[in-house]
Amino acid sequence: MAGVMRGPRAGTWLVAVAVLLVVAGSAWSKAWKGAVPGQTTRQEVIDKFGPPFKEFSKGGKLSNGLSYQGDQAIEGALEADFYFDKNDVLFRIDVFPVRQITGDQVKRIFGKRYVERVSSKGYKYFVYPETGMVVFFEKDGKLVRSFTFIEGKKKPVKSGWLREWLPGNGCCRSPGARLGVSAGHEGGPGCSSTV
Repeated sequence: MAGVMRGPRAGTWLVAVAVLLVVAGSAWSKAWKGAVPGQTTRQEVIDKFGPPFKEFSKGGKLSNGLSYQGDQAIEGALEADFYFDKNDVLFRIDVFPVRQITGDQVKRIFGKRYVERVSSKGYKYFVYPETGMVVFFEKDGKLVRSFTFIEGKKKPVKSGWLREWLPGNGCCRSPGARLGVSAGHEGGPGCSSTV
């Protein structure tokens, strides 16, 4: 029969097509060290990275978190904070990298499908809506300060979408809050200032 694939490549081809069909039908989230927003559970994070430096609860949407820093820092990060929903499913990761990363490196690694913004405090940040990644830069706009990973959006970007992604509810620890990205809150538990 002409056109029918046989042999060891046939199975590989079918698996690749099946994976593409599954991925094409859902929003894609950028994983960090195997932790995927919208999929990974709290217990899976602890199993993968060990006991955290601390567990925290700030109230509101950011009320259930694990922080890895100091002796419990994850390789490549000075600090990594994981936030979970009420069902203990990961919805956000904030990562403060160890090494210096430039904006050009970010573009080369993650591509140019981003929206560039400037916060009210003058900090530049890149938003990758499809993969759920936000890259925050230092005041000079050249070096990366932190990365935030959230479940990606397959739908077109709408007004106010960043507030949904970077909820503030008492999160002055949040990279966005610290850099002046309004998250629509007026302080909160543990918050030392308004955003």
